[in-house]
Amino acid sequence: MKTVILKLSGKALNEFTTNHQYITMMNELKEHYDSVVIVHGAGKMISEWSSAMNLASSFVNGHRKTTKDIMDVVSAVQGGLTNSTITSFLHAKGFEATGLNGINRNLFVAEYLDVELGFVGVPKLSGNVSWLNKLMSDGIIPVYSSVCRDVDGNLMNVNADLFAKEIAIALKADTVLFVSDVEAVKIEG
Repeated sequence: MKTVILKLSGKALNEFTTNHQYITMMNELKEHYDSVVIVHGAGKMISEWSSAMNLASSFVNGHRKTTKDIMDVVSAVQGGLTNSTITSFLHAKGFEATGLNGINRNLFVAEYLDVELGFVGVPKLSGNVSWLNKLMSDGIIPVYSSVCRDVDGNLMNVNADLFAKEIAIALKADTVLFVSDVEAVKIEG
């Protein structure tokens, strides 16, 4: 199965659901690939909601420090509102999609990245992907929030780029595309 992972940055989400060019892109991806998987962030909206709730947001090396309260915001915004918005939009445009996260079917368990960051993790494949391959073979687009869990069941904030990488490896994806407001991927500056 020829698979493409489409990773949407939190800053590109509004553009994705309002710009007709992205529907054209999705149709082209469906023509060239057997399956499309979407992974999304929601960083900008998480920061806005945290601020509105008087929760301080801070970052260390690109990772959001995630307390229990911030994790609740991450889960609500990314796993709830953002995931539902993308999935609903795709359905309205004629695509079949389902909203998922890294917890579903025990697919990933996150290991703590750094205890100082709190509930921030790196996803590690825990389950198997056969059910996901079946879903995709039925023409359904999985829309993934990168929320995962730790070994004790605590919700974990996982960087969506890292999540996209791990799901691409697990699915043996042919292509990974990043949609962002950043002009290019920068390595070491």
